[in-house]
Amino acid sequence: MRRFIITLSSFLILQLTLEAQSIGLTLGGGFFSSNSPNISAYTSSVFVDSPPIFNNAFSLRLSLLYCADYNQLLPNSTNQYNPFLKGISFKGIVSQDMEKFYYINEGIGILILDDRIFNGIDATDYGVVISFGVGIDLRKNSLVGFRIGAGTDYAFTFTNTYAKYFSIHLLSQYYF
Repeated sequence: MRRFIITLSSFLILQLTLEAQSIGLTLGGGFFSSNSPNISAYTSSVFVDSPPIFNNAFSLRLSLLYCADYNQLLPNSTNQYNPFLKGISFKGIVSQDMEKFYYINEGIGILILDDRIFNGIDATDYGVVISFGVGIDLRKNSLVGFRIGAGTDYAFTFTNTYAKYFSIHLLSQYYF
Protein backbone atom coordinates (compact mmCIF):
# COMPACT_ATOMS: atom_id res chain seq x y z
CA MET A 1 0.00 0.00 0.00
CA ARG A 2 2.80 2.41 0.90
CA ARG A 3 4.55 1.76 -2.43
CA PHE A 4 1.29 2.50 -4.30
CA ILE A 5 0.87 5.82 -2.47
CA ILE A 6 4.47 6.83 -3.18
CA THR A 7 4.05 5.95 -6.87
CA LEU A 8 0.75 7.85 -7.13
CA SER A 9 2.19 10.88 -5.32
CA SER A 10 5.25 10.91 -7.57
CA PHE A 11 3.05 10.74 -10.66
CA LEU A 12 0.84 13.61 -9.44
CA ILE A 13 3.89 15.75 -8.57
CA LEU A 14 5.43 15.16 -11.99
CA GLN A 15 2.15 15.77 -13.86
CA LEU A 16 1.27 18.98 -12.02
CA THR A 17 4.84 20.28 -12.27
CA LEU A 18 4.86 19.81 -16.05
CA GLU A 19 1.47 21.52 -16.46
CA ALA A 20 1.71 23.97 -13.55
CA GLN A 21 0.36 27.48 -13.91
CA SER A 22 1.74 28.77 -10.63
CA ILE A 23 3.97 27.89 -7.71
CA GLY A 24 3.79 29.19 -4.19
CA LEU A 25 5.12 29.21 -0.67
CA THR A 26 3.47 29.62 2.73
CA LEU A 27 5.11 30.42 6.08
CA GLY A 28 3.27 30.71 9.36
CA GLY A 29 2.47 29.35 12.77
CA GLY A 30 -0.12 27.30 14.53
CA PHE A 31 -0.35 24.01 16.35
CA PHE A 32 -0.33 20.28 15.71
CA SER A 33 -1.12 17.15 17.69
CA SER A 34 -1.92 13.48 17.46
CA ASN A 35 -2.37 11.36 20.58
CA SER A 36 -0.91 14.31 22.48
CA PRO A 37 -1.77 17.82 23.69
CA ASN A 38 -1.46 20.63 21.14
CA ILE A 39 2.12 21.63 20.33
CA SER A 40 2.88 25.19 19.18
CA ALA A 41 4.51 25.06 15.79
CA TYR A 42 5.85 26.87 12.79
CA THR A 43 4.50 25.71 9.45
CA SER A 44 5.70 25.94 5.88
CA SER A 45 4.57 24.53 2.58
CA VAL A 46 5.42 24.61 -1.09
CA PHE A 47 2.70 24.11 -3.69
CA VAL A 48 1.97 23.98 -7.41
CA ASP A 49 -1.37 24.84 -9.01
CA SER A 50 -2.78 23.42 -12.22
CA PRO A 51 -4.20 25.68 -14.92
CA PRO A 52 -7.76 26.75 -14.03
CA ILE A 53 -10.75 24.76 -15.23
CA PHE A 54 -14.51 25.35 -15.02
CA ASN A 55 -14.77 29.06 -15.93
CA ASN A 56 -11.24 29.86 -14.71
CA ALA A 57 -12.34 29.55 -11.08
CA PHE A 58 -11.32 25.99 -10.08
CA SER A 59 -7.78 24.57 -10.00
CA LEU A 60 -5.99 21.65 -8.43
CA ARG A 61 -3.23 22.21 -5.87
CA LEU A 62 -0.53 19.80 -4.79
CA SER A 63 1.20 20.85 -1.54
CA LEU A 64 4.16 19.60 0.46
CA LEU A 65 3.88 20.52 4.15
CA TYR A 66 6.31 20.69 7.07
CA CYS A 67 5.15 21.52 10.58
CA ALA A 68 7.55 21.45 13.57
CA ASP A 69 7.82 22.50 17.21
CA TYR A 70 8.94 26.12 17.77
CA ASN A 71 11.63 24.85 20.17
CA GLN A 72 13.53 23.59 17.14
CA LEU A 73 14.27 27.24 16.24
CA LEU A 74 15.50 28.29 19.68
CA PRO A 75 19.26 28.49 20.27
CA ASN A 76 20.78 26.48 23.12
CA SER A 77 17.80 24.17 23.33
CA THR A 78 18.44 21.08 25.42
CA ASN A 79 15.78 19.03 23.62
CA GLN A 80 17.30 16.06 21.86
CA TYR A 81 14.13 15.43 19.84
CA ASN A 82 11.71 17.95 18.41
CA PRO A 83 8.34 16.66 17.17
CA PHE A 84 7.21 17.36 13.61
CA LEU A 85 4.71 16.46 10.91
CA LYS A 86 5.36 16.33 7.21
CA GLY A 87 2.88 15.58 4.52
CA ILE A 88 1.40 15.93 1.09
CA SER A 89 -2.06 17.19 0.16
CA PHE A 90 -4.06 17.29 -3.03
CA LYS A 91 -6.98 19.73 -3.03
CA GLY A 92 -9.36 21.61 -5.22
CA ILE A 93 -9.12 25.39 -4.95
CA VAL A 94 -11.91 27.80 -5.87
CA SER A 95 -10.63 31.34 -6.41
CA GLN A 96 -12.93 34.35 -6.53
CA ASP A 97 -11.78 37.77 -7.72
CA MET A 98 -13.27 40.61 -5.72
CA GLU A 99 -13.41 44.27 -6.68
CA LYS A 100 -10.19 45.83 -7.95
CA PHE A 101 -7.31 43.48 -7.17
CA TYR A 102 -8.48 41.53 -4.10
CA TYR A 103 -9.20 37.82 -4.13
CA ILE A 104 -10.59 35.06 -1.90
CA ASN A 105 -9.92 31.35 -2.27
CA GLU A 106 -11.24 28.24 -0.58
CA GLY A 107 -10.09 24.66 -0.84
CA ILE A 108 -10.76 21.14 0.32
CA GLY A 109 -8.86 17.95 -0.37
CA ILE A 110 -7.16 14.80 0.78
CA LEU A 111 -4.03 14.55 2.87
CA ILE A 112 -1.29 12.12 3.89
CA LEU A 113 0.65 13.02 7.05
CA ASP A 114 3.82 11.43 8.39
CA ASP A 115 3.44 11.74 12.17
CA ARG A 116 6.75 12.08 14.03
CA ILE A 117 5.41 13.66 17.20
CA PHE A 118 6.70 10.96 19.53
CA ASN A 119 10.30 9.78 19.45
CA GLY A 120 10.53 6.36 17.83
CA ILE A 121 7.05 6.46 16.27
CA ASP A 122 6.62 6.90 12.52
CA ALA A 123 2.93 6.70 11.63
CA THR A 124 1.29 7.48 8.30
CA ASP A 125 -2.17 9.04 8.63
CA TYR A 126 -4.79 9.77 5.95
CA GLY A 127 -7.35 12.54 6.17
CA VAL A 128 -8.84 15.81 4.94
CA VAL A 129 -7.52 19.36 4.66
CA ILE A 130 -9.61 22.56 4.45
CA SER A 131 -8.15 25.95 3.54
CA PHE A 132 -9.20 29.57 3.21
CA GLY A 133 -7.21 32.58 1.98
CA VAL A 134 -7.51 36.25 1.10
CA GLY A 135 -5.05 38.53 -0.59
CA ILE A 136 -3.99 41.03 -3.20
CA ASP A 137 -3.40 40.18 -6.86
CA LEU A 138 -0.37 42.18 -8.06
CA ARG A 139 -0.63 41.05 -11.69
CA LYS A 140 -2.65 44.12 -12.85
CA ASN A 141 -4.77 42.28 -15.46
CA SER A 142 -1.74 40.29 -16.65
CA LEU A 143 -1.42 36.51 -16.59
CA VAL A 144 2.15 36.65 -15.24
CA GLY A 145 3.11 37.94 -11.81
CA PHE A 146 2.62 37.62 -8.06
CA ARG A 147 -0.26 37.24 -5.65
CA ILE A 148 0.30 37.73 -1.93
CA GLY A 149 -2.02 37.08 0.94
CA ALA A 150 -2.81 35.38 4.21
CA GLY A 151 -4.62 32.17 4.86
CA THR A 152 -5.42 29.30 7.14
CA ASP A 153 -5.33 25.51 6.86
CA TYR A 154 -6.99 22.94 9.07
CA ALA A 155 -6.24 19.26 8.57
CA PHE A 156 -7.33 16.17 10.44
CA THR A 157 -6.79 12.48 9.84
CA PHE A 158 -8.88 9.35 10.36
CA THR A 159 -6.25 6.65 10.83
CA ASN A 160 -3.48 5.52 13.20
CA THR A 161 -2.62 8.44 15.54
CA TYR A 162 -5.34 10.87 14.35
CA ALA A 163 -2.80 13.59 13.63
CA LYS A 164 -4.08 17.11 12.96
CA TYR A 165 -2.74 20.60 12.45
CA PHE A 166 -3.94 24.19 12.23
CA SER A 167 -1.94 26.90 10.51
CA ILE A 168 -2.27 30.65 9.99
CA HIS A 169 0.21 31.73 7.34
CA LEU A 170 1.40 34.28 4.83
CA LEU A 171 1.28 33.24 1.20
CA SER A 172 3.21 34.18 -1.93
CA GLN A 173 2.27 32.78 -5.32
CA TYR A 174 3.89 33.34 -8.72
CA TYR A 175 1.99 32.80 -12.01
CA PHE A 176 3.93 32.04 -15.19
